Order: sequence, then C-alpha cells, then structure tokens
Amino acid sequence: MISLRPLFLAFVLTLGCLTTVSAKTKIFPGPYSAEIYYITDGDTFFARVALWPGLSTDVSVRIRGIDTPESWRPKCKSEKAAGKAATVFLMQQFNSPHRGAVLGKAMAKVTLKNVALGKYSGRVLADVQHAGEDIAKLILSEGHGRKYAGGKRQSWC
Repeated sequence: MISLRPLFLAFVLTLGCLTTVSAKTKIFPGPYSAEIYYITDGDTFFARVALWPGLSTDVSVRIRGIDTPESWRPKCKSEKAAGKAATVFLMQQFNSPHRGAVLGKAMAKVTLKNVALGKYSGRVLADVQHAGEDIAKLILSEGHGRKYAGGKRQSWC
C-alpha cells in the first residue's frame, strides 16, 4: 500500500513556502473588531475576528512591538514569575479574572490594526487597542515587556 503522508507533507511545505513569501509582507490596515476568548501569555491571545458581516475567523494574535516573558516553557524561575505577572496584567486590561472565556462568552472586545501574518503558522501580528488604549504601550509602561521588532529575542533570565 502506498503511503500518501510524504506527498501530503511535501504539498504542505511547498504551499507554506509560496504563501510565506508573498503574504508575510502584506499588511492589512483594518480596523478589525475582535473578541478575545483566551489569553495565551502576556503578548498573545486567541480571538474571533470579524472580517466581513457574517464572516469571522478564529486566530491567535501576537501584540505588535513588544515581547513579554514566557509563561509557557520559561527558561528560569524569574522568567516564569515575570511571565505570569505579564499574563495577569493582560487579563486585568481585558477585565477578566480568567485566562479563558466563561461559557463561550468573549472576555473583551478589541480593535486590531496593521494585521500581518506572524512568524508561526496560524498566528497574526497586530496593533491592539482596547477601550481606546494601545495595549502594547500599556504593557511597556508597566514594565511587563520590552520593545521587540522581530528577530532573535533577548533572554529574560
């Protein structure tokens, strides 16, 4: 019996390379309304984004221009503590006592601007505003993150 797994893998890799070259440089200015359903960490959340009336997509959103300590797979105890603090701070900005939505109700509504494909599949990079505030600026001003323009990240340890 012939296995289709290698053929499928080659197709996915080829498609990924084709879309990466052309789509990564494309920025969609927006604005797009989004509802947050889960906070991954201090600079990333999962949201349902309204693309067109009656059409939405669920996607992971990384906040543009910042990097926060990791709360998942931290490299040291101090990064773990700082990552948890950054995550809690983001939860507070969205007025949520939980990392995830309760009973399918969105925890907050945000506006996304300047949306582009992220470094990882299934994630986008965007400027994020909530209640008229630039979330990246708030995180930076409270010391829960640092400026980040891509490339290799600095260690938090």
